[in-house]
Amino acid sequence: MRYLIMSDSFKGTMSSEEANQIIKDAIRLYDQEAHIITRAIADGGEGTLKAFSEMIAGSFVMVEVSDLGFNLIKAPLFISSDKDIAVIEMASVAGLGLKKKEQTPDLTTTFGVGELIMHAYRLGAKSIMVGCGGSATHDAGAGMMAACGVRFSDDQGRQFIPTGKTLKDIVAIDTSHVDKNLFQLNIVALTDVNNPLFGKQGAAYIYASQKGADETMVKSLDENTIHFDEIVKEQLKKDVAHLPKTGAAGGLSYGLMVLCDASLKSGIDTMLDLCHVDDLMSDADIIITGEGKLDKQSLEGKTVIGIAQKAKNLTKVIAFVGQYEGDKQLYLDAGLHEIIETNPDHLPFDQIKDQSKDDLVVAVHTWIKKYMNKN
Repeated sequence: MRYLIMSDSFKGTMSSEEANQIIKDAIRLYDQEAHIITRAIADGGEGTLKAFSEMIAGSFVMVEVSDLGFNLIKAPLFISSDKDIAVIEMASVAGLGLKKKEQTPDLTTTFGVGELIMHAYRLGAKSIMVGCGGSATHDAGAGMMAACGVRFSDDQGRQFIPTGKTLKDIVAIDTSHVDKNLFQLNIVALTDVNNPLFGKQGAAYIYASQKGADETMVKSLDENTIHFDEIVKEQLKKDVAHLPKTGAAGGLSYGLMVLCDASLKSGIDTMLDLCHVDDLMSDADIIITGEGKLDKQSLEGKTVIGIAQKAKNLTKVIAFVGQYEGDKQLYLDAGLHEIIETNPDHLPFDQIKDQSKDDLVVAVHTWIKKYMNKN
């Protein structure tokens, strides 16, 4: 049997590589002759840098930047050996994994993302991939823009770095201090959602509550973002907020488009193309993937469904997930053949996080024994 294993990380519990290894080891116990290929994979969120490092020759560089609360931290970027391509992961500086309880999305910043971009630019990168998954921010990329040299002013002429709360205070945007060569960079925002910047299907209404916003804050964040977009349209002549994917990472992808006409691409599709997945899939009898949770957002372009859709009509795709929500048939219709929950009782995350690896081991052993008996 030929197995292709491409699990995403199980957020907060295990990396893509760890999940892949657990699945591989379990299969080996029951099928010693198996031909197994594993690939680290991500959709633009946690694990994106590591996945790229397995596909492109290069190295990691640690740099000092600001986190989502303007505190200095060390964060990685990946630069290809020829210096042409750099990859950064916004989750490493402004992700939910770094968020403290009091850091609501009206106060957090993408300033560190802009600092990572500038570090990559100074290293000589001509193309920069920005993984936009796992955000704890909602500043429409204004913080990132400020780190790249854009100056924002209020009605008193005072310069400031906007957050989601203060987007409404912007009256002037000055890009004259941005290094003109920065505008020539090929920047690609890797997203795992299709939402526009604002509105009922926009970034605030769909995602801000997951970042700690209550109903009142969600409404104000949406209104503040609309104000920012009006200033952008008037002064920078950029009208992109209505486009799909501009709501990714609290509007970071929007800010990247405004700053340097970044292209917005599906993170999982980009990853799958880079690892020549069509060839890998055509040679596999069964594909195994996984992630922490399947829900309606998974259908928008996250790892498990992206793999299932690529493999649809080619071979079976089995998904191990912590749990799934909603109508199971929707995921099966998207291309999955079987969904196996490692936390079928849907116990709280804090209760199961320390045993999640063991739960995955048990789930894979149970499945492979059944599978081998049937085949």
